[in-house]
Amino acid sequence: MSNNILYFHQYQNSMGNLTTNSVNNYSTTHYDGSPRKRPGLSVTQVTPGSWLHFRDIIPTGKRTACMIFSSTQKSGQKIEVRSGTPDGHLLWSLTCKTTSHPEIFTDNTSSNILFEDEGVQDIYLCFPDGFDGALNWFTFCQHYIRETSEDYYQRMQWFNESRFGHMMHWGAYSVLGRGEWVMHNDNIPKDEYIQQACIPFNPTLYDPESWAEAIYNAGQRYLTITTKHHDGFSLFETNVKDFAPYDMENTASYHKPLLSELADACRRRGIRFATYYSSLDWANEHAVAVDNAAAVDPENPAPAPLDAEWYTSEFKEHLKELVEIFDPVLIWFDGGWAAFLSQELANDVRWYLHRLSPDIIINNRLGANVGDYITPEKSIPAGAGTGLWETCMTMNDSWSYRPQDNNWKSSKVLLQQLLDCASKGGNYLLNTGPTAEGVIPQPSLDRLSEIGGWLEKWGAAVYGTRAGTLDVSAQPGTYCTVSLPGTVYITLTEWPEDLQLRIDCPVNTIHKLYWLDAPEVSLEYDIIDGLVTVALPTQSPDPLGTVMVMELDGFPEPRVYPDLALFSKVTASNVWFDNYDEFGPHKAVDGNPNTRWATDDKGPQPATLELDLGQVKTFTRIGIIQLPESIGTFTIEAEVEGFWQPILSGSNPGVNYVGYLPEPVTTRRVRLICNSTPSVYSLSLYDGND
Repeated sequence: MSNNILYFHQYQNSMGNLTTNSVNNYSTTHYDGSPRKRPGLSVTQVTPGSWLHFRDIIPTGKRTACMIFSSTQKSGQKIEVRSGTPDGHLLWSLTCKTTSHPEIFTDNTSSNILFEDEGVQDIYLCFPDGFDGALNWFTFCQHYIRETSEDYYQRMQWFNESRFGHMMHWGAYSVLGRGEWVMHNDNIPKDEYIQQACIPFNPTLYDPESWAEAIYNAGQRYLTITTKHHDGFSLFETNVKDFAPYDMENTASYHKPLLSELADACRRRGIRFATYYSSLDWANEHAVAVDNAAAVDPENPAPAPLDAEWYTSEFKEHLKELVEIFDPVLIWFDGGWAAFLSQELANDVRWYLHRLSPDIIINNRLGANVGDYITPEKSIPAGAGTGLWETCMTMNDSWSYRPQDNNWKSSKVLLQQLLDCASKGGNYLLNTGPTAEGVIPQPSLDRLSEIGGWLEKWGAAVYGTRAGTLDVSAQPGTYCTVSLPGTVYITLTEWPEDLQLRIDCPVNTIHKLYWLDAPEVSLEYDIIDGLVTVALPTQSPDPLGTVMVMELDGFPEPRVYPDLALFSKVTASNVWFDNYDEFGPHKAVDGNPNTRWATDDKGPQPATLELDLGQVKTFTRIGIIQLPESIGTFTIEAEVEGFWQPILSGSNPGVNYVGYLPEPVTTRRVRLICNSTPSVYSLSLYDGND
């Protein structure tokens, strides 16, 4: 929930002389002449000894602070914030920062205090020496510049449990149907873009209730929708001078708020509302000036400083409007490569937003990788990481509406991507691109409905789960997730040809194994070569996928087997530029996770790594840890009775790959053959019966 924003001109009463003016705001009225709800008037030219009286609730806590948004070119101007009466208890004394122009504002944040008074307070902003400049708004907040790990995980809990979200790319570009980058790609000037795309944007078929219902029925727990893409056109009414009149209410033929009803419809259904916002802007004159200056001198750390300061001021004010109008739980930033951004500014904006809305979540695209979680795009990480993440994915090949793009992924593929994300502890943000008329394409609705129907029955394997800890890669299309304290979900989207499901055997005691939709029926299983093996029926009862549940004694722990290849005698056909000391073949069997055998494209092909185990050994599985995507097609052979025999083959294995052999292999010599330039951290052999 966002903090209350108080405008200086909306004081209860005052003493002294002051004036009010619209400073760096587009207008005090709407396009039709009606008064704006947020006119953006500033209090200016305050005489010494004046005060303004407000009534508001101040957040309690030990980090309570006041943030004021102001503009002044005179240094040393002081504002005192007192409680009760104009000469009452001094809460804060702020000295306002200066800016380079009367229309450039900046935020000023007080020191933190312990504040324990609950309820509505009488608050006096006092000006002992007057004020020369413009005072726009202020807010009371809890001021964090860092948070504990526990605070972070509490704030991120809903996100980490949701697993499945909905993304929407919708805007004036939907009119043209050539993608959200059309303004840039087709080099359309802003004035022409307004005529071609913005003014014709009139979504008369838009039904926010039906949109929210479709998202709810799909089982998606939050919506992230574009409020401003790189074209700079806002899907909310803005009063920031150089962003307006270039928005949905003032420019588009629709001439009314667009997304507030959708936000309300989502919240009524328990769907959290989040906003996509691009820091990059192809239409704001100050942002364009900074980007142009950076293009001329790429080494300049501060291109066009006045324009950068000006755009930063308007950027922050625009974000304040976004928070004030929608109170989003999350802002999904994009365009973090914009030239005005720096790591310092990205961090500054992050905590500025937390002062506006203490629990808000921010992705890592604000700039310099600042944010609460990472956001791979159209890709899923090879394995579970240590931090929170969310991958965004299209249903076809486009983010926004393109009528010619009919390359739709099947419902099963989309579901597999969701399960892949969940099995690695990540979220899946699935995109739709509505038409300019406000219609979600039917192929998108069909797939959302099918996935939602599946989740209604099997969703326990997705929502609130953690990354799976037991390997199920012995068969394709199988995913593992974990729910505390000791429940493992194994989802099969493809049915093994031999009708055997194989799960890496945990250390824990297995109490029960059953199908999620039939918990009363326990399943029989065997442990073969270190794998829990379950006989399956002839076909899956659900064409999209079926979930098996394993109940354990405690959090599932995989068994750890000794590496039989460790410190073997090893040779290779190819070493990266003959650098044996750093990249020799022995690095693949030295037990050090940071060293690797590497090859180059100058050596013989295929590249071969050969192990001599020193004695005959028996193993049932093979592990490879590689540099991402360094291995293409590969074969592993064992010398059996004097002849090399293939025992395992594949292509494009994951970073941390485990291959299960159909039966135990006994040999002294093993070799890896790759039709690529492999870079291998480890080649390991394990006996699952050990």
